[in-house]
Amino acid sequence: MLARNPNARVPTVEDDGFVLWESNAILRYLGAKYASGAMFPTELKARADADRWMDWQQSTVLAPLTTIFWGRVRTPEAYTEEQIVQAEAAAVPLWKILDTRLKGRDWIMGDTFTIADIPLAILAWRWFSLAKESPTMVALDAWFVRIRARPAFEARVSGIPLT
Repeated sequence: MLARNPNARVPTVEDDGFVLWESNAILRYLGAKYASGAMFPTELKARADADRWMDWQQSTVLAPLTTIFWGRVRTPEAYTEEQIVQAEAAAVPLWKILDTRLKGRDWIMGDTFTIADIPLAILAWRWFSLAKESPTMVALDAWFVRIRARPAFEARVSGIPLT
């Protein structure tokens, strides 16, 4: 594992001898190689917009969701309930940002499912599975129903336990 990824973490992908790690970098690479123009926007502004949502997932949404996930699933003894509740409270306005983005859209980028939806779908799965109180956000809730209806999501995410 260390030979492929010095961080000793997943995901790591090897494609024709090319080894790549970091989730969003992998999504961008696979999107460009296998789904350019479909799941991977090629128009410059659309591509930058998709990148923004992917980076926002890592730079902003991931922090409170990490506390919730680790506190409820991985190492509950390391977190107090107060820390988890505070993380949930911090996440709500972030999900409202995505809810606003999704108003009038089926997917983050509009009418087409793209790489922008994938990393946020993973965190949304954790959110909807673990948050004790999630206010109704109509557009976000509808988007997540569409996400859950995708066969790949069921097979690779929601069909397996949160660990």
